[in-house]
Amino acid sequence: MQPLRRLAPFWNWLPAFRAVAESQHLPTASRELNVTAPALSRSVKLLEAHLGQKLFRREGRRIKLTDQGEDFLAAVRDGMRLVHKGLADLQDTTPRGSLFILSSGFATHYVIDGLKEIHRRHPGLHLHVGLDPVEDAPHRLLRGELDLAFHSHSLDVTRLKTERLGEAGNGLYCGPGHPLYGKRKVTPEQIIEHEFVAPTVSGGYEGWPPDLPRSIGMRVSHMHLGCEVCAQGHMLAALPDVFARRFGDGQVLKRLPFELLPPTPLFATYREHLSARTHVEAVLEAVRTQVVKASRRERRK
Repeated sequence: MQPLRRLAPFWNWLPAFRAVAESQHLPTASRELNVTAPALSRSVKLLEAHLGQKLFRREGRRIKLTDQGEDFLAAVRDGMRLVHKGLADLQDTTPRGSLFILSSGFATHYVIDGLKEIHRRHPGLHLHVGLDPVEDAPHRLLRGELDLAFHSHSLDVTRLKTERLGEAGNGLYCGPGHPLYGKRKVTPEQIIEHEFVAPTVSGGYEGWPPDLPRSIGMRVSHMHLGCEVCAQGHMLAALPDVFARRFGDGQVLKRLPFELLPPTPLFATYREHLSARTHVEAVLEAVRTQVVKASRRERRK
């Protein structure tokens, strides 16, 4: 009962704190909660007084969170999310509501296939998928702007859980008209004579061996553009096989007999405090299944 007695004074102030923290503007927060701005301001001041911590600082006409405020907002979001889920579970065990997902690089193909199954099994779950740089994912996950991120870089962030789902095979590809197109045997010496199209730092991970030199003729923000360049026969591209097979229905890009490219891992990152029974786990399971299916297809080949 001690935790209950300690938390009792805070319950009425938490919605006010979250509204102000997320809008960073008292009039906007007051309209959101349908209460006056002075009432919101009093609630925030009472909360700070009981915590003994400054949660906000003034910057011009805006109210910014302090570092302590950022940490407390993440905890409040997690707590409210779990309470909301508990209420929903009492009424319906079917996952429903909105889920915000970031997908980076080749992971998108597994995500799309997995989401087809999610939509079939859980039509009440509304999915929002963005193809944004993974560098922004930790901050957005902690702020509650994202629920789940799929990517090819391992992330080690406090309060976030990163899980390895599997890996994708990589290949060296070229398009019709390229001097190496259709070759049954190629050597590293032949390969480095030709230019590559490659992703920018935030445009994707391709797993090219760092000890093997090459000439990069073009960098692109997304390897969808890289596939277009490669298909024109001007440049080589190192691509995840699942990615290359989707381009042009697998009829345009040719995989060269070059097996020095290591596989690319696939990771999922989400808030550590979320219950495993949430809709996040339902999406994770669907994407895991797609990764396993793709690996089996690769082994059969």
